Amino acid sequence: MQKNGGLWIALGGGRRSEKVLASIERHSAFTEVVVGSEIRPKSFELALISISGQKIDFVGISKAGRHVATDKQAIAVSNLIEIRQVSLSVILEALPKRLRRWAALRSYGCTRVSPKLWESLLYLLYSMRPALTSDINQLQRTVDDAVTWSQEDGGIRVLERDAVASAVQAWGGNALRKQVLRTAARSTATYSAPFLANLEGALMGEDSILYYDQCTFPGFEAAKPHIIGAVQLSRGSETLTILNCNRQPLEQTLGVDLIYYNHSYNSFILVQYKRMNRSSAGHPVYYPYGDKNYQSELQRMLTFDLELQNLPKRDNSPEHCRLSDRPFFIKLCEPIAKHSLDEGMSSGMYVPLEVWQCLLSSPRVQGPRGGIGIGWHNCSRRLSNSEFTHLLRQGWIGSAATGSTRLSQVIEEVLKSRRMLVLAGVTSSTRFRDFHRDTIGQFASPKDPLASL
Repeated sequence: MQKNGGLWIALGGGRRSEKVLASIERHSAFTEVVVGSEIRPKSFELALISISGQKIDFVGISKAGRHVATDKQAIAVSNLIEIRQVSLSVILEALPKRLRRWAALRSYGCTRVSPKLWESLLYLLYSMRPALTSDINQLQRTVDDAVTWSQEDGGIRVLERDAVASAVQAWGGNALRKQVLRTAARSTATYSAPFLANLEGALMGEDSILYYDQCTFPGFEAAKPHIIGAVQLSRGSETLTILNCNRQPLEQTLGVDLIYYNHSYNSFILVQYKRMNRSSAGHPVYYPYGDKNYQSELQRMLTFDLELQNLPKRDNSPEHCRLSDRPFFIKLCEPIAKHSLDEGMSSGMYVPLEVWQCLLSSPRVQGPRGGIGIGWHNCSRRLSNSEFTHLLRQGWIGSAATGSTRLSQVIEEVLKSRRMLVLAGVTSSTRFRDFHRDTIGQFASPKDPLASL
């Protein structure tokens, strides 16, 4: 049981309730503003939600957000489990007499529930909906995990998580990326697929299991024997397929950890992940020549990049115009482990391969003893997470048509590396979506109610 109590959130019916239900349907979450001094929202805690104020409709996890006005604080409620209208009056009538007089739960607004009352409410809820007991207990374990989480260095899970987040962000924008990451339950997956396995069942009830015979990702048939984990999301005529492949020589051939294929623009993006570590001055820094794999990986990327540049440019259609058709990027990533409720992307920067080469010869990245270290403090020419994923999504960066054909051949030819690789493919669509403008080109508010939390 939750020793610190929980929250009772009543919406009171009406238009506000309709908006919350629409947000739950679209984002599997909603936001609420509470009186900070009265409620004192915790970082993470369980909450019971009533749409009308008369019945218990959902149980979820409340996350404390920013202050929006004097003594007003936002909370985001996610990971919702539907209770199916348990009568509040029946629950209150069944409470022990010593607690009944203190059970002043509002029909509108938010109430801080005391630990003893909260324990009794959950006990009665379990007795009325026994099938939900394990699901609610799992929510509590998720809260406990988030509360006790510490900022420790992450391993392969962190890099795989960021690769998945980048693909979802590019395909569906901030709101979808937050929803997917927020609902990715902690799993007992093996080392070979530590994060992707968390997403099973987390993708809005859509196509969460890959149908192998329907995938259009180039080289997929060759990759099939090496699939460790796979998930699929569908929206209209578009589908995003994410594959976790292991034991293939793509890492040895291309030197990359993430390959993203945009079917609408027939373009590939290839990203090599590199971990930054804390320097003696406290800055996150990546030391290329302290990485035993760096030289060989860089040389493979440079060799293949040169081959792609020498290919003839055969397709001049608008869809294949690029700001840059050089598909190789290096992502310097702070591998800080994130708790299971954190929907943010890993802190890091994307550096195009040609910019990386310039950096290596720049005096700004050289230390007093001649060593090279690259981090936030000396790499100003970089792309942020949002900048990179937006350019990727709209096809402004990525391989040209002839380069994509060659890359498809490589994927089909070589699959046996010991390193993990995440492949993300988007099917074609006739729709054009811009996450920052409306249908007539004017700026519109981002459709993400949780953007500030």
